Amino acid sequence: MKTAHLFMKTVSRVYLAKLATLLITLTWLCPFVATEATARTFYNNAGKSIEAELIGMEDKKVIFKLKNGNRAKVLLSELAEADQLYVKSWWGKNKNRITESDVRLSISKKTSRIQKTKYTNTKNSRTKTSEDEISFACELNNYSKKTVSGLKASYSYYKRTSTRDKNGSNSHVDIINGSNQLDILPSHKSLSFTTDGVSCKDSSVKPVVDPRKPNAKGAERSSHSETVFGFVLTLSVDGKEILTQSHPENFLRLLAEEEKREERRSAENDDRQDRVDKGFSSRREREDIAREKRKNKMLKEKKEREAKRRREIEDRQQDYKDRSSEDE
Repeated sequence: MKTAHLFMKTVSRVYLAKLATLLITLTWLCPFVATEATARTFYNNAGKSIEAELIGMEDKKVIFKLKNGNRAKVLLSELAEADQLYVKSWWGKNKNRITESDVRLSISKKTSRIQKTKYTNTKNSRTKTSEDEISFACELNNYSKKTVSGLKASYSYYKRTSTRDKNGSNSHVDIINGSNQLDILPSHKSLSFTTDGVSCKDSSVKPVVDPRKPNAKGAERSSHSETVFGFVLTLSVDGKEILTQSHPENFLRLLAEEEKREERRSAENDDRQDRVDKGFSSRREREDIAREKRKNKMLKEKKEREAKRRREIEDRQQDYKDRSSEDE
């Protein structure tokens, strides 16, 4: 017991998380407990294996979804006998259900101007404001022989709000959820719908100095910007999720990668900090922690400078467009 306790104490959170993921994957690979299609390992008659998700059958061919998202079709007779039995059992339970392979979803972003760019001039400042509404137009195509009812689209907007004033720059992300109950989708037909819009406001304040009073102080420069940078939609039938898609297409992958990086960095920093607190760390580890802090600070400052440069360029371009429109 003492040895086991010592072993568990020395294993980091990262490896425990990997172990948990491995156990879940092994559970999914068991054909006797799987009731829905999940990633598992399939073998052919030659003993070669492939890890994929079973999503349907067509003309005695099994349709797999591979790790990279591509689809592959394999003759049922080419699979190993145990996997053939598994596929037949799964198909008997799911052949009347709609699956991801039966439908195709296309998503396009729509931007509608709610308030045109407006300028407000005061004695010591010039304020520019505008407002847009962001929504997504979706088209769902049914390529199966089944009529689909009970469709529901649940979605999430990822909205970033950035502010800049005399105290520096700041940004945060809000997740705005919504849903649409959809009409019946007949066989080999399409269905179009548009999500509820999300408002995005932009404003900026620039100081104005009277040339006759060069020593006078203008207003503080500031800006406020709202942007929808990601969108995730999940399609479900009678409460069962069948499809999840994002805009842009790689948004889900980027989110997952960023989450993994954050978890890994957090676990590593916690482990090192624990060693420092307990006095087990070496001088090199303490220097690594200090170096990591300096590096993060420099990266943050670099991002702020780049963002400031982009905003200045955008402001100059917008001013040029505004002057051109006024001249016209």
